[in-house]
Amino acid sequence: SQALLRAVAHSRRTTMAQVVCADFGLPLIAKGVPVISQSGDAAEINVDKMILKRVGVLPHGLINTQEKFGPGGSTLREYARWVAQRVKQLAEPTYQPTLHFDVYGFMGSELGLRPERIAAFICQLAKDVAPLRLHVEYPADFGSREAQIEGYSALRTLLDDSRTHARIVVDERCNTLEDVRAFAAARAAHLIQIKTPDLGSIENTVLAVQACKE
Repeated sequence: SQALLRAVAHSRRTTMAQVVCADFGLPLIAKGVPVISQSGDAAEINVDKMILKRVGVLPHGLINTQEKFGPGGSTLREYARWVAQRVKQLAEPTYQPTLHFDVYGFMGSELGLRPERIAAFICQLAKDVAPLRLHVEYPADFGSREAQIEGYSALRTLLDDSRTHARIVVDERCNTLEDVRAFAAARAAHLIQIKTPDLGSIENTVLAVQACKE
């Protein structure tokens, strides 16, 4: 679908973005999109690179082992505070990136699958990195799509009620267009990872974004 989109854009002598906007009746917005970066295992040197390049969302973090999460999340909190401090040290005050950490379900596996306990930890992590905004991807795996929707919906409600600036991002168990629509309808996250390859086409990607907006 992307090859066909490019061909149509070429034949119309326009950009692919303009084709999508024209065919779906969307406004063409002349504004930059914040790019999210992923540090890999070189978690410290790559954070400095991201900050120096003024990346919009960083560092992803790759918190994919028990060791990186730490007892009670202590290692993650220490790393998050370090990232926030590096932003302050290396950049001007007007640069306020969003801090995004993918924790690979370790909040649930290490703290227990209780939305109240996970929400309390996220709120504490948000205070650690304040005034920067916090995004937490894949905080827990509740075992199935239905259970994930129920657990994430409860978690989102708890975070909203606490008035924290932290947001949760759904990734696992939300892969297809149907999945995106189900999570969005249940308000089971603040942000959804819309994965174009899993959705199968540019058209499904646009429909997924529209489902979130609705």
